Amino acid sequence: MVDCQLYELSGISNDVRVRIINYVMEQKGVKARDLGVTLNLISMIRSGKRRVTEDLLRGGY
Repeated sequence: MVDCQLYELSGISNDVRVRIINYVMEQKGVKARDLGVTLNLISMIRSGKRRVTEDLLRGGY
């Protein structure tokens, strides 16, 4: 059995958020369109021009 906890997403730094997005996309094979965003937005996030929003962190919905 898995012990699930709720996390306050606002407490996660943007650096960690970018690492999560990179992991999901690179290791798990999730595409930008699966997250509901464009590849251009992902590029801006990776370059530090945009922040990872809480909606995107939740799965892009």
